[in-house]
Amino acid sequence: MRKNFIKIFLPAIGTIFLDQITKYLIFNGFINMEYSKNTGIAFGISMPFYLLSGINVFLLFLIVYLAYKELNLSKILSQISMGIILGGAIGNIIDRLRYGYVIDFISIWKYPSFNIADIGITAGIFIIVLFYGKLKLR
Repeated sequence: MRKNFIKIFLPAIGTIFLDQITKYLIFNGFINMEYSKNTGIAFGISMPFYLLSGINVFLLFLIVYLAYKELNLSKILSQISMGIILGGAIGNIIDRLRYGYVIDFISIWKYPSFNIADIGITAGIFIIVLFYGKLKLR
């Protein structure tokens, strides 16, 4: 069981590191992309900070609980998907607590800006949805 958690936390730590270092680089002008401050939830929907922070922490615990209940965490695909989801969620929570907003900097066409943490969350959920039958309970 301990090995499984290590395999989950390594992708999580990697996602957090990549997310935070890219945000540092864009914040300090080392990467020239579209820097934006997302004070809301998905797509910039506005919400009070205390409520948004509470929802973020609640969703983080909900994700961990549902993964524990629904996924076979001894499977590598489950571990990787949960790791990058957790890493992305924690990366954005770090921003909210540090700055009061999430730093977004990747902009494609007319879609809202996003960041590496958002990519991790989306990719992890996509893996779970796509391979759910193979990731289910033992």
